Amino acid sequence: MPRRKKTDTDGGEATPVSAAQAVLRRLESEDISSADDKESAATEFISTQNLLLDLSLNMPGIPVGRLTVIRGWESSGKTTLVTHLVAETQRLGGIAVLLDSEFAFDDLRAKTVGVDTDELLLGTPETIESAITEIEDVIDAIRDEFPDKLALVVWDSVAATATQAEIEGEFGDGKAVGAHAKLISTAMRRIRGTIKAERIALVVVNQNRENVNIGPFGGSSSGSRMIAEKPLGFHASLIIDMAKGEELYEDKKEKKNPYGIKARTKVTKNKCSNPFGRATVICTFDHGFDQPQALLEVAVKIGMIDKNRGWYNMPGVDAFHEKDFVGIIDDDPDLQEKITSASYAALWPPNVHARFPELVKKGKGEASVAEHTTDETDGGDSDNSAGSDED
Repeated sequence: MPRRKKTDTDGGEATPVSAAQAVLRRLESEDISSADDKESAATEFISTQNLLLDLSLNMPGIPVGRLTVIRGWESSGKTTLVTHLVAETQRLGGIAVLLDSEFAFDDLRAKTVGVDTDELLLGTPETIESAITEIEDVIDAIRDEFPDKLALVVWDSVAATATQAEIEGEFGDGKAVGAHAKLISTAMRRIRGTIKAERIALVVVNQNRENVNIGPFGGSSSGSRMIAEKPLGFHASLIIDMAKGEELYEDKKEKKNPYGIKARTKVTKNKCSNPFGRATVICTFDHGFDQPQALLEVAVKIGMIDKNRGWYNMPGVDAFHEKDFVGIIDDDPDLQEKITSASYAALWPPNVHARFPELVKKGKGEASVAEHTTDETDGGDSDNSAGSDED
C-alpha cells in the first residue's frame, strides 16, 4: 500500500524546511551531510615557484590532499618542477619525500634550487610493488609522528619502475603485459582515500614512450604512449603536460654555451579549478625555473611595469634592463608578493575569483596595478594562457 504522508500535526512536529533537510534528519551517518557544510579538500596548495605556471593552474599551486600527475617527454622539465615543489614544501616547514626510481637524483642541483638535502627523505624503490608499499608506509609514519604537518610525497617516475613480474620473468615472456596499470589502479584507489583528508600532496611523474607497431597493411606506424596512463589520469585531480621548447644559448647566433630551455606546459585535467591553462617557462640548468623572468613578464602584463623596447620602467625605480630585475627584487622583498597577489586579481577568470576570494581581494588592493583588460592579458584565449605559449 502507498506510504501515508505525514501532516503538520503528526507527533506535534512541524514540516521540514526542505526535502534534503528532512532526509538528513533521519540519517545517522557522518559520511552524508549538506554540501554547504563540507569544506573542499583542496584548500591548501604548494606553489611551483614559478608565477607563470601557477597562474596557468588557476590555483596558487598544486592541491594538497590530492593526486597530481606530471607527464611528458624526456628533458622537458618534469624533474625540475618536482624539485621546486620539494623546495617549496620545505620552505613552508613541511616534510618532503622523494621516491627516485630512476636512480638519478642530483643533490648538487637540488641544493641550487633551494632543497635542504639533509631534511629530504630519499627512497629508491626497484619495483612498483615496493614503491606503493613505501608510499603507504611513509604516509602512515608521517601521520603517526606529525598528524597536522604538511607533507609532499613524490614518485619519479612510474615509467622507470619495473614490476616484480618483469624482474622475475624472462625477457619477452609477456608476463608484465598490463601489470603496471592493474597495480597502479588498485594502489591509487587505496592511497587517494588515505590522503584526501590529510595535509599530504602526492605527485607522480610519468614519461612518454615511443610506441612502434605494425600497421594494418604491413607498414610501420608509430606514436606515443605512457605506462599506466589511464589509471593515473582517472585518479588524478591535476595533470600537467610538459614539453621541451626552444633551447637557450648565451651566444644565440653561434648557438654556443647552452644554459636552459623553454618548457611548455598545459593543464590537461584540473578538478580543483579551470583546466587547459598554458604557460611557457624558462628552465635553466643551474637554478631551475627563472622566477624573476616570470615575475617581470607578469608585471608587464598587468601594468605594474612598463616596457619600452629593451628598457623597463617602474615607479620609484630608475629605468632598467631585464638582467637588473633580480637585484631590484633583492632590494625590495615585498615586490614579489605584490606582483603575485596583483596577478591573481588581474589574470584569473571571474569564476576562479570566487574560489579564492581572499587572494583576489588582496591583489585588488594594490594601488600600483593597472586596470585589467582581457585583450591585453590573454588575448581572449579560452585556454587562459599565462605565458607566451609557442605551440
